[in-house]
Amino acid sequence: RGFLKLASSRVVATVLLFVAFAVTASALGPSGLGTYAFGLAALAIFSYLADFGFQTTVNRDVAQQPGREPELIPNLAYLRVLVGIVAYGAMVGLLALLHYSHSQQEAAMVAGVLLVTLAMEPARIPLQVRLRVGWPAAVEAFEAGVFAGGTILLAALNAGPLAFLWLYVGANTLTELLIIPAALRLAKLRWRPR
Repeated sequence: RGFLKLASSRVVATVLLFVAFAVTASALGPSGLGTYAFGLAALAIFSYLADFGFQTTVNRDVAQQPGREPELIPNLAYLRVLVGIVAYGAMVGLLALLHYSHSQQEAAMVAGVLLVTLAMEPARIPLQVRLRVGWPAAVEAFEAGVFAGGTILLAALNAGPLAFLWLYVGANTLTELLIIPAALRLAKLRWRPR
């Protein structure tokens, strides 16, 4: 039953994201799509720095030692915020230093906001180690629907690449915000740093 929920949610999300990409490409044209893609590429490169494998390590540690969950997840969230801020600053500085165009720098700065907001991802760990895939899958399908709907609206408004990037940032942030309550019902976390 869990597999069916996961599979159907993934199919729905994939179809909606394909629609969103097609609408985005059509609405922005080659130049605008290039700016949009540059922002997402910069995010992808610097997101490796923001996570650096910490999420996978804590996920494994919590699965092996459930008693450490209350301290590991909050500490990972704090670490991800700090590293996300540093990665964002490094990205902005490097793009300026390398003299990328103003539009490329703006696109990267908008998409790069996710380096910090995705510090909420550790909230997924209690769901992952307990194999609770239904809610995250449903939320991700909802995110794809919001993203596709927003993309269609932005295309109708003749919005530029930055608006589409803000939509991407907002939809991803909303997903994490919707997952947090379900995760916190499963885990009692100690938010005082150790």
